[in-house]
Amino acid sequence: MSERQTKLLVLLLLIAGVCAWISCSRLERLRESAQTAQRDLDVCRGYLRDLASTGNAATLTGAVDASELNRRLREAADAAHISDKLVSVEPAQPQRIENSDYRELPVFLRLESVSLGQLVAFLQQLGGSDAGCRPKLVNLDPAPGNPSPEQWSADVTLGYLLYSPGQSGS
Repeated sequence: MSERQTKLLVLLLLIAGVCAWISCSRLERLRESAQTAQRDLDVCRGYLRDLASTGNAATLTGAVDASELNRRLREAADAAHISDKLVSVEPAQPQRIENSDYRELPVFLRLESVSLGQLVAFLQQLGGSDAGCRPKLVNLDPAPGNPSPEQWSADVTLGYLLYSPGQSGS
């Protein structure tokens, strides 16, 4: 074997070693990321088991009762002193939360001419009195016809947990 071939083989061996090292370090980062994701998933499953085992009375069950939903929203609006500013409540179709006994019911709210303080008080009151409700999205626009920069029109999307056991595979 010539000296040139030997040098070429040593160079190829070095390149292969560097590629192997890079691949190993990349795989290690991916393994750590997968372990973190698995821990997060285990924590979330634990939270869902805790929710199911407590039988949380604040969570809506089975079929959605529109009057119960409206009552909860009106009570929170009354407590935040914005009952007259809650102009629409539109529940959508519940969607299954993957691998669980729960569905989430999106509810779309429209509030007119509210201050940020009133909106936060409303959401805080709603979340404090109804553990199954979480704000998902808040969209603010300046209140039409109101020159005050303190007043907003708010489109709020809430998520209500609905307990519906026995269908977690669907």
